[in-house]
Amino acid sequence: MAKATGTAKTVGTAMGVDAARKDRIRRMMRQFPNGVALVTNWLDGRPWGLTINTFNLVSFDPPRVIVCLSRHTASVEAIEEVGYFGISLLSDFQVDIAHFGAAPGQPKFLEDYTDDRLRGGAGGDDPGVNPVSAETSPMVRDAHHHVDCQVAETFQGGDHALILGDVRDVRSADGADAVTPLLYYDGRYRHLGAPLESAGGG
Repeated sequence: MAKATGTAKTVGTAMGVDAARKDRIRRMMRQFPNGVALVTNWLDGRPWGLTINTFNLVSFDPPRVIVCLSRHTASVEAIEEVGYFGISLLSDFQVDIAHFGAAPGQPKFLEDYTDDRLRGGAGGDDPGVNPVSAETSPMVRDAHHHVDCQVAETFQGGDHALILGDVRDVRSADGADAVTPLLYYDGRYRHLGAPLESAGGG
């Protein structure tokens, strides 16, 4: 497999943070709602996924996204090695998958949650699976959208790796526009409430 072509850079400055300030930062971030997704990749030829709530679009032209992962995860090393990754956006009935991908210190192989298998890898020829190449990341079953990305650049931002990915493809589930996304707020998974205004802000 080809190694990622993106370059690793270090951002920010070395600065100690006292415990009280860390606690204020944690409380502030807990009270900022986010969507929930799984960053997916291939690890030892098997589908792997890690739950995140730090994902955003940084550019439309070229289409480019960013994800932030702890530098100490198996995902970071595997993504940097292969050069490809994906983001499956979870629906509000997929809390079990979010918990699975967030469990600390536990294997996060996704065979129970995806039909994608690496062509030529373990289970790639089994009936009922979807054999794909290493450039296609595994999509979580019933995720309402999935983004396939190629690594553009990797930055070392303190205790996290910031990975920029060029969007290669977007796959959407049937009826994705009617799906309610899974959200994370104040330490709990939640679902979207009623809109406060009509579409377009009118």
